[in-house]
Amino acid sequence: MEGRSMARISHLVHCGSRALILPALSTLLFSTAAMAQIHIISPVPTSGVPGATVTVPILLENSEPARGFSLGLAHDGAVVTLTSITAGAALLASNGGAGPAFFFQDIAPANGPGGTCGAVLSFAAPLDDIPVGAGSELAIYEYTINPGALPGSVGALDIVSTLGSPVLQTIVSVQGVTRIPTSTSASVSVETPPVTLVSCALVDPCTCEFSVAWTNGATYDVINILENGVTVATLPGLASSASLNLGATTIGGPESATIAVVPRRNGVEATPVSCVADCPDVPDPIEPTGLLCSVDPFTGVATLSWANSQPYLAIELSIDGGLDGVLNGGSVTTTVNLLSPAIYTLCLDGTDLCGVPFASVCCTAIYEQVFDRGDANVDGSFNISDPIYTLNFLFGGGPMACVKAGDMSDSGDVNIADIVFGLQGIFGVGPLPNAPFGACGVDPTSDLLSCASFPICP
Repeated sequence: MEGRSMARISHLVHCGSRALILPALSTLLFSTAAMAQIHIISPVPTSGVPGATVTVPILLENSEPARGFSLGLAHDGAVVTLTSITAGAALLASNGGAGPAFFFQDIAPANGPGGTCGAVLSFAAPLDDIPVGAGSELAIYEYTINPGALPGSVGALDIVSTLGSPVLQTIVSVQGVTRIPTSTSASVSVETPPVTLVSCALVDPCTCEFSVAWTNGATYDVINILENGVTVATLPGLASSASLNLGATTIGGPESATIAVVPRRNGVEATPVSCVADCPDVPDPIEPTGLLCSVDPFTGVATLSWANSQPYLAIELSIDGGLDGVLNGGSVTTTVNLLSPAIYTLCLDGTDLCGVPFASVCCTAIYEQVFDRGDANVDGSFNISDPIYTLNFLFGGGPMACVKAGDMSDSGDVNIADIVFGLQGIFGVGPLPNAPFGACGVDPTSDLLSCASFPICP
């Protein structure tokens, strides 16, 4: 087939088409050879914060074994400073791990800024090659990102043949034959420095309020605070603390959230730095216990005492459902002036430190009217008028403000027996009435008799 094709080409040439065919044939043969040769040198892009050290590997993709190379890599001096050039992994692996026979590097060549390097793998048989493939590391360029570089700026890295004196060409050598590689460009991107030492301190477990603090790594335009990835606050660039309440809570936890601090400069956000905010569970409040009520029958002052089960925000005292006063949350006793003899219901209400109300606790306060037994007519003495006054109450429809005083026998009832009992005591043929007798006091025995008032007693 090859013979037939060449014969046909020869025939065409002899037929007067030489001027057209020879250039076309030359182009075809050159293009076929060029397409078979792939040599691409590529720096790897990187990024870092101002002042950081970054490395840029230089990689080779080659379709033919390469015995050496030379290259120049130009950079933006306003963004980075080249500090070193070292042999890459593909070179260090040559010669059985002994490395290349020749390696040259210059971090400050003429016509810079940039850096040049070159290598020959071996000087003696068997001559070593960089094998065919992709990703062979030729060299590593190390840079310092300039401290004054503005976040968001980008320093270009370009493979060139313009550096050095004399100028060093970027080539790949295949058995001594020069191959001009293609190349790709890369860059060093300047990042915004992150904050450091982020901490989350619980301020109020009731509202899950936290104080978030950090140390700024640079001057920022703004600082965003994120809760579980959602921005919850945007602060000025000089801020170094924030106060926030976890959004998923109402009263207390348990709740846990990741709080991230993300500064931004020149439109570039820094790497988030976070802390975990753990809000504890706030248990249901427990009401006070052991509430006791006692009443001084001569003054009407009721004294209440109790034990607190936990700290309280405030304690309210009510009398028969009406608010009487608000006490300090740490109170364990109080007094209240009852207006008149009666049975009262005294209750304590209030909230725990988170404002959650506890169950009411109540006691019954009996304010008894003091009286003098036997003095039915309330004139301050015990005499025959008292049985007669009682007779009038029983059978004549007369009044008796303190029925207890008429119960001279302390039977729990007022009847004719009390009249007889009183007369016997007055004339010394029977006992005198039980206490309270001869002075104001409360009835020591419980009964259902009333004593609405006894004016001569306090």
